[in-house]
Amino acid sequence: MSRVATRAAHDEIVPVKLVPRHTCVPGRVRIHIAGLQGSRQLALRLKSGLFADPRITWVRASELTGNLTVKFDRVLGREELIAFIDAVVRGNVVARENDEPWHALPSSKVVGAFATDAATGLTETAAERHLHRSGRNAIKVAAPRSALSIFAAQFVSLPVGVLAGAAVLSLFTGVVFEAVAIGAVLAVNGLLGLLTEARAEHTLHSMKSSGPTHARVIREGAVRCLQAAQVVPGDVLALRRGTLIAADARVLKSGACTG
Repeated sequence: MSRVATRAAHDEIVPVKLVPRHTCVPGRVRIHIAGLQGSRQLALRLKSGLFADPRITWVRASELTGNLTVKFDRVLGREELIAFIDAVVRGNVVARENDEPWHALPSSKVVGAFATDAATGLTETAAERHLHRSGRNAIKVAAPRSALSIFAAQFVSLPVGVLAGAAVLSLFTGVVFEAVAIGAVLAVNGLLGLLTEARAEHTLHSMKSSGPTHARVIREGAVRCLQAAQVVPGDVLALRRGTLIAADARVLKSGACTG
């Protein structure tokens, strides 16, 4: 499947061919765009223009290879995505004009961008809509692996396979000492890998458990205590001294703590 679009460069119409290269991974596509190679202008247009759709979460436009890689919400169909990329290439999509860093925007603009209210916060209906669209405010962590599975994974690699083959060959040719030596090296390597990865997984899970479990947010004018995972974009957090912040946020108002 390929699509042909056009773009304007120095008042000329230049053909641009969109050729999907990798589309088998859900929520991720890589497309080759012939006109992208060596064109910084088109790369910038793609990076800014594609983010006009909130369902697109990550974009990489390479001027060197001419490849465009996009990560997107699965509710966005692949055909719809390619059509949108086509429109961006043609210049039919207006890129977001806000080049200011989000943290440097005036608070009024931040509040307006999230369609919330600094005093009363979101309504419950709006919060439910955001939760459905953005998902829970929680990092997905893979289930912990057993020690046996971690140990077995140490032997799934080409170098280990070559050494294991050499050990078997040595055993069949009668060089038992060499086979035992290679086996011992593989066993020690597996044990070291097991200890290292098990310690790393334990550290990751301990970091997850040390995060905030609850958050105080303002919804419909009232302060409510919610699970941190229920905080959504647009929520107004009510913080106290020592409070762990449940999400990236901007300070809208601050004052001295009196109690």
